[in-house]
Amino acid sequence: MWAFRPRLSLNTFRSSSTRCLAISLNPSQGQSSAAQSYGKRIDTLNYWRSSSGFEVDLLINQETAVEFKSGGIHPADAKGILALGEDLTLKNRWIVGREERPRTIGGGIEVLPWQEYLARLESL
Repeated sequence: MWAFRPRLSLNTFRSSSTRCLAISLNPSQGQSSAAQSYGKRIDTLNYWRSSSGFEVDLLINQETAVEFKSGGIHPADAKGILALGEDLTLKNRWIVGREERPRTIGGGIEVLPWQEYLARLESL
């Protein structure tokens, strides 16, 4: 269930041998870690925040920006990804939530159901 907002526990995470996704989750003031290994490789995971306050929850390999949302997803939710895209060439721009099917909003941003997000991680 997506009743919380995921955050990375470290600014940068490096995986040397396997594809590994590590996200620290902050449900109800507590904190737990979730990690999932994949057959391929993710070199870096970052959290991004601009000096003007825009932020992106997850930046994978400096080319895939991901925002996680627990409620309805609106074009305004893409502000952080759009700001990051001004500084970095992004291959993928995703907002992940409890949507029933994928859709596209402005700026080439894809809104993905969480199940689709997990499937796409395999093809990075």
